[in-house]
Amino acid sequence: MKDTTSGSTFCGYRLKRSVAIMKKLHLFWLFVSLISLLSASCQDVKDYRGTWRGNVKQSRLVRKGLDICSVIVLDINEVSSSSLDASIRFEVNPEIPACSAALPDEGPVLIDLPSESFTVTPSKEYLNDEMSEMNFQEDTFFTHLAWVNTPTGSFGILISFFRGPKISVRILSPDIFGVFHLKKE
Repeated sequence: MKDTTSGSTFCGYRLKRSVAIMKKLHLFWLFVSLISLLSASCQDVKDYRGTWRGNVKQSRLVRKGLDICSVIVLDINEVSSSSLDASIRFEVNPEIPACSAALPDEGPVLIDLPSESFTVTPSKEYLNDEMSEMNFQEDTFFTHLAWVNTPTGSFGILISFFRGPKISVRILSPDIFGVFHLKKE
């Protein structure tokens, strides 16, 4: 048996050359894996443009001031992790047999159905804060905090963009709360 440290053969292989080739292959596969991981985690924000629609969650535990028949329609013109140009409106879900006015103990409804379209005004300060990266569920891409001004008052709106793409909306005010999971039309 010859000395393996001087580049001699051992069992018919040149060890130094084999080790060098293995290192190069290892680096190559590491690079390929990294590129694959990065490309898989990218989401084209153009996928979020368009009209999105979703029903309010029915449970009174996560709904206040919104009719049980509420549907939110979110029209997105432009979106990125640092900007948003969108509007929302509320419609009636015709598949619900009875809306809140016909049900006992539903409480007051503070947004009339159907509603006019309202501009969504993003909070620039929020976009610069770490909170814009908060996750409500797995695969959250980013979240926008915005404000909506209506004739009867204002409310906050959290719009979470998920990989896939999917969108969820949470409406927040002292008198209004609701969760909507939207699908693209």
